[in-house]
Amino acid sequence: MTNTRIKISNQIRNIVLIPLLFVGHIFYELGVGHWLFGLAGGIREYPNGRWAELGGIDWAFETPLYIPGSYLMAKHNIGPCMWEGGQWDLLLILLATTLTAIATGQLIQKIVNRDKNKFGQFYWRLIVVLLGWVFIPVPVEMTLAYEFTVLC
Repeated sequence: MTNTRIKISNQIRNIVLIPLLFVGHIFYELGVGHWLFGLAGGIREYPNGRWAELGGIDWAFETPLYIPGSYLMAKHNIGPCMWEGGQWDLLLILLATTLTAIATGQLIQKIVNRDKNKFGQFYWRLIVVLLGWVFIPVPVEMTLAYEFTVLC
């Protein structure tokens, strides 16, 4: 592979792919997390369609990289959609999304470029991608969906 191709690939990754993955990951986290929250029984709609019951479950799903920020948001909640000291919560959530977008962008680039060391030493790149995109069951207070449905 030529040096020019690597530079073009890095520029495309940094200017186009990583910002798209960043925005896409936020929508993925909120959309899939909300859907899984409802699937776990956290959102129950009544037959008339006008009322819904939120909460009432012990476990829901969250990506492992979002757990620290989501948990801190739950602990700092002081009212409907009001958080005290939320700058650290939001920072951890943005950091998790940034880390996921960068690792996923690098992995996509390495797969497209057919690099031999796609996953990094000790498979760190693959581990970060999985921790950022795969949902696992956790206590409901540790999920972002709980913050924006039950507590808001």
